[in-house]
Amino acid sequence: MDFYESLMWFFGGALFYKVITYVLALGNGYILFTRLDTLTLNMLRAASTDIEMSFKIKYKQLKAEGASKEALKLLRKKDAATLALWRDGVIINLIGSMPRYFHKFVQYTNWDEAQRVLRQRMEDKKR
Repeated sequence: MDFYESLMWFFGGALFYKVITYVLALGNGYILFTRLDTLTLNMLRAASTDIEMSFKIKYKQLKAEGASKEALKLLRKKDAATLALWRDGVIINLIGSMPRYFHKFVQYTNWDEAQRVLRQRMEDKKR
């Protein structure tokens, strides 16, 4: 083997190493993102459920104290709008706080899409 052939094998090995490590890092990054994203979405869903439960308790207490049906209806409408804004805002902030590297893995842009993705991941996990 002469010098140039050895040099070719050296640089070929270095290039192969770089390609393989990039592919493995990409795969590991996707797995890490999916796990962390699923846990975060589960936590946000639990927080949303707790907020809805606190709203129900508030309505029940206000009704027991004699609040009018119109006042309760208006309050429910305002709370629903606030919750919808919170949900979409938290998804926007979640995506915005992610490193740019992970943005290509995000499969949702709002609360409903995030919940759909979460349900799909949970179904896939059961299989």
